[in-house]
Amino acid sequence: MFLSVKFNPSDSRTYTYIYDGAEQIEPGDFVIVETREGRKPVEVVAVDVSEPAFRCKPISAILIEKEA
Repeated sequence: MFLSVKFNPSDSRTYTYIYDGAEQIEPGDFVIVETREGRKPVEVVAVDVSEPAFRCKPISAILIEKEA
């Protein structure tokens, strides 16, 4: 499954990553991706997007909110 993510909520540009895990991901969830600067949390803005013509990096992990 391909996901669109944003590194900053005010960004207009999105980036496509691939996710092969079993957990369900929805828009608004946060995931971890590898960047040149290391691992970064990003917000998922769309799921099941079309496969792009370029190779995508994988989602490293899903951030799970802990109950208070």
